[in-house]
Amino acid sequence: MILRPIHGPLENKRAFSVATKTHSGAERIMKRHQDATNDVTNSRIDGLVEYFPFLRAVSNDGLALIGKSLETVQASGKQTLIHRGDTVGGVYLVEEGALRVYSISPRGKESTLYWIEPGQSCILAMNCVFSNILYPAWVENDRPRSRISVIRGDVFRKLHESERGIQQFTVDVLSSRIFDLMSTIEEISTLPVGQRLANLLLKKSKPPGHLAMSHDQMASHLGTAREVVTRNLKQLEKLGAIRVERGYTTLISTKILEQYINDELPD
Repeated sequence: MILRPIHGPLENKRAFSVATKTHSGAERIMKRHQDATNDVTNSRIDGLVEYFPFLRAVSNDGLALIGKSLETVQASGKQTLIHRGDTVGGVYLVEEGALRVYSISPRGKESTLYWIEPGQSCILAMNCVFSNILYPAWVENDRPRSRISVIRGDVFRKLHESERGIQQFTVDVLSSRIFDLMSTIEEISTLPVGQRLANLLLKKSKPPGHLAMSHDQMASHLGTAREVVTRNLKQLEKLGAIRVERGYTTLISTKILEQYINDELPD
């Protein structure tokens, strides 16, 4: 028996042409998808560079690796993002809003350790990534809305081995946050609540000197009772340093606040 092809030469040529065109079409679709993915990744990286200039010193291969691992977290309201004892997934880069890192005493009192604002990262999370330990505090959203980009932990560790930009960024975060933590610990151990409150007003007020924070929120930051905050605010108002209004506090004299913190007010 002679086996004959199903298609003659012309039909085979046409079939091959159709298959080739179909394959080429699929390749074009895949390429367009890949190009679109690359465009989105490049756009995300470009947006990050505005807040995190260290990325300009990272190689193209390094940026590509970051882009593939990058995740975005959106937070709103008083949302708790990390609990003490959680496993940290990566290095957090705040692009919008702010995060509050705090501890809770055995009596249930909260005390703010530091804030993470746009262009900043978290020293505790970074330490967890490198040391493979659980997160030692709590993190909550501290603005109506926040956006955080997360570089996966294994990717960050790998890039840290060879990328000078990543290495320098790590050193900068560690050094600046250690200073913040030491300042907070010193305040808690040496300053009375009134002076710590005055320092909070100076640090967190926004131009032209307004702090939109309730007495309860101030108490949570300082690890004290609302009544204690209210009493100390009245004292600062009596000194002419601030004006207390419903929902916010207005700074009248930063000089008086600074003198109050440093025990330099005239008798």
